Amino acid sequence: MRLIKIGGRLIAASGFTFAACYFAVGLHAQSDPQISGFVRDATNNAVPGAYVVLFQGGNRTRTIQATAQGQFVVTGDVTAGDLVIRAERIGYLTCQASRKVFSGSAADVDLRLIREISDSATDAIRVQVGPLAVGSSITATAIFQGTPTAIGWKLEKKFANDWEEIPVTPISPSELLHYQFVAADINSFPHVEFRLSTTIHYANEVRVASRTFLASAQSLLIDGEL
Repeated sequence: MRLIKIGGRLIAASGFTFAACYFAVGLHAQSDPQISGFVRDATNNAVPGAYVVLFQGGNRTRTIQATAQGQFVVTGDVTAGDLVIRAERIGYLTCQASRKVFSGSAADVDLRLIREISDSATDAIRVQVGPLAVGSSITATAIFQGTPTAIGWKLEKKFANDWEEIPVTPISPSELLHYQFVAADINSFPHVEFRLSTTIHYANEVRVASRTFLASAQSLLIDGEL
């Protein structure tokens, strides 16, 4: 047995075992959490190319794409606390799970996607409009029956009698846009009018659609065809 000195105190240790464990634990505790897992379908097959989106504190912090085996690993940009992990893929219903992660910890998350069933041969869009409040937003997602060669979209907000385009960036191919309300929107009581225009290009045709909607104190869900 030997004595080693840590923080001014003498502690008994056997060989170098204590020192090795001390440094391993110290480095592990200081590292960011790691999130890993698989995205599979209802038959336990991998869903290649699925997008995995992380949310913390109500904000999107990371978006990655699963491998051909449906696997994903997230390191960095993840802090200790409550975490929501969401998986999405064109043609499937969105799936999400919640986890509480700690510094230096590793969390395994398996997500199951269920294929979207539709009797229609047309493309479909879903617009989710949150209540007109701080932290709320507008999200538009699309389900494509075929494989588009190009997708065009535009979100506009009405000021007086004029429409002004809002610069927003899509998170993934199936999510056309995500727009978080700003102070000017919230102060425009009792509502704000928006217009979403989409253009879907296929090899032999182009589908164009436009719809207007109001953001107000109540949440709104709009399902329609493109």
